[in-house]
Amino acid sequence: MAASDGCAVVDVEGFGSVELTEGGRLARAPAGTAGGRTNAPATKRTFPGTINYTLVLFGPAVEPTSFLVSDAVPDPGAGNFTFRAVNVATGVPLVDVYVTAPGADLNASAPVATDVAIGADSAFVTLPVGSYQIRVTPSGTKEVIYDSTPQSYSERAHVEAVVYTRTSSKLVGVTV
Repeated sequence: MAASDGCAVVDVEGFGSVELTEGGRLARAPAGTAGGRTNAPATKRTFPGTINYTLVLFGPAVEPTSFLVSDAVPDPGAGNFTFRAVNVATGVPLVDVYVTAPGADLNASAPVATDVAIGADSAFVTLPVGSYQIRVTPSGTKEVIYDSTPQSYSERAHVEAVVYTRTSSKLVGVTV
């Protein structure tokens, strides 16, 4: 990180974190090419307050889109964990995310995150600890475009499911 023009310059190739002081500091990813690689174009963001944020970049490497996700996580309380979905699936503009008992019928289930738009995150939901299956559908449908194996979530865990696409404009992947 180097300072210039009152900005903190963040090297996105390093995937490091940068601590900024409160009040209008900016982060900028450098543009141009280095070592035969193309760096992301410059982007500026204001980081208000003393909350930690994650800068999410997605889309084509030569022209990515970015948005901030607050890292302020509510305490779910004893016997619970928190869950939030982040949509960066460029081929699926709105998704619903289901967190159900393994094998549960989606027709009898409601999503825990609805209409999660591309470049946005859902609110945190609190769920009891246990084993769950995560499934993603296009918003308003029951057509499964991602289906996880069952996974156990522990007390006070903070789970973020990042929904993304690679080569398909229909099927998505999820990183938890």
